[in-house]
Amino acid sequence: KAKAMILSTVGDSLAEIDESLAVLDTLDDQQLWQAAQRTLPQRAARRLRALSRVQQQRTLSSTEEQELMLLLDRLEDVGLVRAKAAALLKERGHDVHSLLPNS
Repeated sequence: KAKAMILSTVGDSLAEIDESLAVLDTLDDQQLWQAAQRTLPQRAARRLRALSRVQQQRTLSSTEEQELMLLLDRLEDVGLVRAKAAALLKERGHDVHSLLPNS
């Protein structure tokens, strides 16, 4: 169950992200590569870009601001999972250069 969670949607709560990070230690290399390459789901990424553009043009409503904060939290969670997965792969002797930005 926990392994499926890490490979599907990263949770929004602190407890869920802590669990997701802890589970990474139990994954095999292939699963770690998948976790290290995760991105925000397309729909969430599009919405985040849209809200960011709107924010440049006007003040966001409180609802939009909350949505933006939730999306940014999810993006941070994905980044944390990616970073830990990459670190574990490196510890296991893998070349993680391809996971770095601009590589």
